[in-house]
Amino acid sequence: MARLLISLLSTTLCTSIASATDFDFLYFTQVWPQSACEKWKEASVKNTCNLRNGGNWSIHGIWPTTNNVIGPLYCNKTIHFDPAAIQGILSQLEANWIDVHGGPHDKYSFWKHEYLKHGTCAVSIKDLSTELLYFSKGLSLHKHYDISSLLNEGGVYEGNSYNSDAFINALSKSLGVFSPALECDKDKDGHFLYQIGICFTKDFELMNCDQVAGGPYGNCPRDTNSLIRYPYGPNNSGFNIGLVFIIILSLAIVAGLVYYLYTKYANHRRLSEYNSL
Repeated sequence: MARLLISLLSTTLCTSIASATDFDFLYFTQVWPQSACEKWKEASVKNTCNLRNGGNWSIHGIWPTTNNVIGPLYCNKTIHFDPAAIQGILSQLEANWIDVHGGPHDKYSFWKHEYLKHGTCAVSIKDLSTELLYFSKGLSLHKHYDISSLLNEGGVYEGNSYNSDAFINALSKSLGVFSPALECDKDKDGHFLYQIGICFTKDFELMNCDQVAGGPYGNCPRDTNSLIRYPYGPNNSGFNIGLVFIIILSLAIVAGLVYYLYTKYANHRRLSEYNSL
């Protein structure tokens, strides 16, 4: 009887774990730190922010995801987070996978949360099968899919406002037509961009994010007339590379025109002086 009970419990546990780790794709999310900070400060005037990675997008996590569902989550409670496992990449994590929430707390708490909530559901994927591999893969994807650069390539720059389609189209252009997924937040001034997710198959091939819960638009407005702020980063209170390019180009055109008119005038004057001889 005891053996039968143990067998039943083991079967139930294995079935539960298998079911929890059964998912359809991987959802790699990055947050805009300035937006995450605004969202955090909205919760309490006492909250402070950690924005150490400057103007770069920060990793949120790699989330195994079932079609049109949030999850699976917390898949294996026998797996524990070990800070020692990530010591070799600690400086990279501190720069690129930051906990925006400031104030006194365990510096490992955010990574622990992400790993236990999402990483434990990804152990069936070879590249994510250990704690070190999970975080290393996040860093690799973050380097390869630099959201700031991808948006800039699509003509979208921080400090400006765009509709949802402008963000999606800019990224789709850079990702080879594959659509990302957006998440927004809202304050008294309207919506602002908070998070962008890129979707992959279990083999890390790009795919559309149309099966994410909430779809590509998430909680961002779909109306083309509704604008979404892309706030300046903490190290950028007004610098806009697109605007600077336009100014430089305009100055170059004006300088070229002035030079052309001057040389034409000088040639005309020399010709007049020659004819007067």
